[in-house]
Amino acid sequence: MHQSENDTFIQNGCDYFWEIVTRMQKSANLEPIKVACTKLVPNKPSYFGEEFHGKLSKEREKELLEGKVGRYLVRESFANSCLHMYTLAFNYNNTIRHIKLIFNPETNKFRVDSYDKEYSTVQEIMTDIIELFSSLKEICISERKKSYWKPHSFKMVSYKYPKWCDHCNHFLLGFFNQGFKCEDCNINVHQACQSTLVPCSKTVVSMHKLSKRVIKY
Repeated sequence: MHQSENDTFIQNGCDYFWEIVTRMQKSANLEPIKVACTKLVPNKPSYFGEEFHGKLSKEREKELLEGKVGRYLVRESFANSCLHMYTLAFNYNNTIRHIKLIFNPETNKFRVDSYDKEYSTVQEIMTDIIELFSSLKEICISERKKSYWKPHSFKMVSYKYPKWCDHCNHFLLGFFNQGFKCEDCNINVHQACQSTLVPCSKTVVSMHKLSKRVIKY
């Protein structure tokens, strides 16, 4: 083997290796990672750890979370100043999302708005949230796979005007029953062209409503 061929072989092997590594990283379960606040936060609640950033501008929040999938932080809420109520911000699928976070001093635990389950730590909440979003993603993929291509619904037609086959582009000959027209996608073809066509462009989609299975925070 010549040197150039050997170099090409090694390069192809390296490319294949990194492709495998990349696929493994994408398929690995996403773990929530807190964005630790590195400065002293005035009047920081004792029940929070490094994930609490106090008052945080939208610009600074975006700077801390943008492009960092799985990262999360807690800040004071812009919308209200209720006691023990905060905003949990996190990056999932490169989109920054927000959830109302509530601390219950009676149980010394956290919960999110419109959800009764309580958690000992914010990390536990984030683990559940990521699992939920991942499940919803799998549901969407599953529903998408349930969509399938349907066959054409051809009906013999007598055209009043000259017509050409939409498949082979040849003239549909005759005075009566010159060709076949799909009742769904309106394609016009010769009888001989029916067997070589791609499936109908009108897809049949599952009627299952995903909205019933989505939990909104």
